[in-house]
Order: sequence, then structure tokens, then C-alpha cells
Amino acid sequence: MPKDSARTFLRALEVFRPAFTAATFARWLLLMAAWVLCTERHAITECLVVSGAAGAWEHSAFHRVFSRRRWDLDALGKLWLVELVARMAARGLRLQFVIDDTLGSHKGPKVFGLGTHLDAVRSTRKTKVFTFGHVWVTCALVVTVPFSTRPFAIPLLFRLYRSKKECAKNGGSYRKKTEQARELVELLIAWLPEAAFDLLLDSGYTTRALLRGLPTRVRVLGAMTVRASLLDAAGRTLRNGRHSAKGAPLPACAAWADDDRRPWQTVAAHVYGGLREMQIKTEVVLWWHVLGAQPVRIVLLRCATGTTPLRVFLCTDVALDVPSILNGYSRRWAVEVFYFEVKQFLGLCASRARLEWAVRRTAPCVGLLYGVLVMWFWEQSERGLRAVVPNRPWYGHKENVSFEDIVRTARVALSGRTLLDQVEEVAPLRRAHRRTVAPTPTQHRAA
Repeated sequence: MPKDSARTFLRALEVFRPAFTAATFARWLLLMAAWVLCTERHAITECLVVSGAAGAWEHSAFHRVFSRRRWDLDALGKLWLVELVARMAARGLRLQFVIDDTLGSHKGPKVFGLGTHLDAVRSTRKTKVFTFGHVWVTCALVVTVPFSTRPFAIPLLFRLYRSKKECAKNGGSYRKKTEQARELVELLIAWLPEAAFDLLLDSGYTTRALLRGLPTRVRVLGAMTVRASLLDAAGRTLRNGRHSAKGAPLPACAAWADDDRRPWQTVAAHVYGGLREMQIKTEVVLWWHVLGAQPVRIVLLRCATGTTPLRVFLCTDVALDVPSILNGYSRRWAVEVFYFEVKQFLGLCASRARLEWAVRRTAPCVGLLYGVLVMWFWEQSERGLRAVVPNRPWYGHKENVSFEDIVRTARVALSGRTLLDQVEEVAPLRRAHRRTVAPTPTQHRAA
């Protein structure tokens, strides 16, 4: 382990310094670094314990970093996006963003934004499971890393989804998930005025609200419902002789799959970590209800396994070949892995924040911390940093570095000295707020 590994990690978090005042950034930096060291419940008070700040600093000042201090969460996302785009451009990689949502179970009578939501992970076609908690709509950048065969999703932007019932009870305007997702896309378009990028979406987000009116430099790769009403892209001639861009209706996807006049084609594509042969049918059509007169290429995929016999994918770039469409969409799965890992190893939903701004800020900062850890390890591995991996003789074929390995490596790097001292070398805390707490002697009652 290089001696300056801890300093490089703290320096990696300094990309967010311009969004804070000096005092707020010092406390935020301490909390984020200590969040990595937490092995039990992830909470601000636990961060103060593991960092060595408990008893030396007033704990309420650290709670106020999220609940009261004036800083903009989107400003952190913009700073992080600029840094990531510069790194991606230096490596010649295309920008691919994925938008999705996740549910974090949480309970409490006075916690802001809580609602009852469908748990898609535990639900089945026959049984619907509902859970009390928070739903986060996220936008992440999908990157290919040299230390793993699977891509990683680096989160950037977050929105807290609130149900109609919760908004009516506690105030606030209700907004659909797709409306919040469109807001995130508009931010990307504004922050990247000239860059071309991809949007990777599942069927829940390939909707009119999100896709209609996007600039041509935004290429959409997504899944769509098999019940979609598709039209002929060539248009049609009306009775009065005029040409209409709205073509004649096409058969449903199920009928198209059974049509022997259009035989199935076999293509090979790199999806989900391997080269696989798949049977497909493809056509350029109009999805008028969602995209209007914009032609799209759809790919009908026959599934050999699973409960869904047919799947349909779309791409707004009709010139893109089918293997590239399938490979691009498969990279969307990186965000699902991110949801699992950030909850499992960083406690995305473990915070006990109750106030509105504390709820809106704490979980997104944990998501940003996930991305910083991945990019920090990527950069330092190119300089000789080796992952700290336990000795598992029964797992000798392991070659990739997992996120758990990255977290373990960061903990070893930060455990050399007291974290409070390391943070103060990078961002000194204000001495005016420091206090020394003497242990209270035990008092015995008189008999």
C-alpha cells in the first residue's frame, strides 16, 4: 500500500470543494471519508466515532452540514460531471448515461418523504410487495474500467420521488418519475452543450415525457413494451392524394414474431460479459405516440430462457447496427449493480436523517462517494495501487476487482493514522468550534 494512498483519496474528494464554504467542506470531507470506515450502521454519529472527532468537536455542527447549510446538491453533480467528462475524453470513451430508480426501505413517524412503494425486487407477476421507504430517481455515467470486465455506474444526479398521498399530506407538488428523469436529462443537455451521448433506459422510462423533443445528439437505447403501437416509417398517401408522415399501422410484435415471411436472423453480440448468439428481427418504424415522426430502429429478440418469450428494444439512431444496440442496452445493468453495492457496502438507506434537507442530501452524497471510490481506485491502480483481497484459496479464478475490494482497499489506506488528523491536513476545521469533553465521573446516590 503506497504511503500517500489516504491523501490521494482525500484529494479525490476535493473536486467538490467549490460547492461549499471552507468550514462546511471540512466537515463534509470528514464525514465522507469516515463513511467509508464505518463497518456497522452508517450514520453521522458513527462517522464521528470512527474518525476520532467524537468528543473533540460538537456533533450538532456535523448534522447541520446536511440539514441546514446552504449548498446545492446539483452543483456537486455538475462538478463531478466535468471531472468525469475530462477523464473520459482523455481515454477516448463515449459518454453513456443511465437513468433508473431504486427503493430504499426506511421507517419512522417523522421522516420526510417516506411513502409506500412497490418493491420491484421482491415482487413477482402474481404477488406485489409494497415497502415503506424512499424512492430515488438517479442519473449515472456508465464507464468501462480496466480492472473489471463489467462496467461501473458512476452516479451524478438524484431526485427524491414522493407519492401523491405523501405530497398531499405534507405539502409539495407531485411529479412523476419520468418528469424528474426528464429534468435530469435537461441538466445533462445544458451542462454538455456540444457533446453527443447515449441514454440507456428500461421500459419504464421510454415514455413520451422523457423522449419527445430530445436533440439529435442524444441517442436513446432502451427497452419498450411488446404492446407498443408501431407505424410504417415510409408514411402513407391519403385519399386526397397528400402524403402523411404518419404511416399505416403495423402488426403487433407478437404477430410479427410469428410471421414466417420475415425470418429470424442470428447475430452475435457482447452482452452481460460474454459473446452470445441471439435470434432477432429488426425494422425501422415510427412510434408515433412517443416520438412522433422521428424514425427509430426496433429490435425484436426471441428469448430462449426466462418467463418473457419476446423482448423489444429501440434505438433513435437508425444507422446503428443490431449488435451495438444490444451491447449498449446491456450496459444499463451496471446501475442495478450499483444499487445493490451502495446499499450493501456503503449504507445508502441506513442514515437516520429526518429533516427535509438532510433526507434529500445524505443518500445522494453516499451515491457520489461510491463513484469517487471507483474513480480513485482506477486512477491509483494505474500508478501501482493493488487491491486488498482476502486469501480465498477456493476462489482462485478471481481476476476482476469488485467494489467490495475497492472499499476494503480504501479502509486500509485510511486506517494508517487518525482520520481527523489526515482530514485537517487537507481541509482544516475551524478551531473556534472545537471543544474538549472531559469524561464525566460516575456519581453514586447516597443511600
